[in-house]
Amino acid sequence: MKNITIVGIDYSIKSPAVSIFTNSSIQHFIYPRKNILNKNFMSSIEEAGIFVKEIDDFTKIKNLQENERINSNDAEFLSLTLCKSIKKYINKNAYFAIEGISFAAPGNTKIQHAGYHYILRHTIKNFFNIDYSKIFVYAPTTLKMTAGKGNFNKDAMITAFVNSNDSTIKLSKLHSYLNNTKTIDNFKSPKAKNWLKPLDDIIDSVWAIKTFQTRELNETN
Repeated sequence: MKNITIVGIDYSIKSPAVSIFTNSSIQHFIYPRKNILNKNFMSSIEEAGIFVKEIDDFTKIKNLQENERINSNDAEFLSLTLCKSIKKYINKNAYFAIEGISFAAPGNTKIQHAGYHYILRHTIKNFFNIDYSKIFVYAPTTLKMTAGKGNFNKDAMITAFVNSNDSTIKLSKLHSYLNNTKTIDNFKSPKAKNWLKPLDDIIDSVWAIKTFQTRELNETN
């Protein structure tokens, strides 16, 4: 399958991320809640070629019914915002590779994530006028196996991305940015030198692309 577009999605509620692969490039998109990013890190993300659209955080209240309405509206808004922002990149040869929910998450969180995920898939189907055969969902463990091992943590997933010589991954400007000694520290906390949020979400969306290539196209490099 040549000349296809692969849309990798890490759909966390607090900082969803999308990476879009074509034959010549990878574009990155991040949709963080406004309390996720500090201003300095925001500029570094944009310098690395990542589109940023901040999303208002939803407010939880004590009334259960109203909270359910808030969650539903938020899930619809988030999925529509994502689709609208990537519309110009999507064509009839586009496929969507989504990281599924983590079953290790606590009960209520797992249920909430599942609701958001199904609304996202439904929105993608209707917004782009495609059928579900173009939407692929992979377990988080499957993405980890693509990156290296099924028990990889977030840091290991990022490190695997940085060290990768894969031809698809090397199309990413972010990959070059993280391999530059002058800019890599912009993505780490000043003291502890931990990777800053939401870098892990962006990179997981790339591993979703690679998982699709490996499992559906039998491409390894």
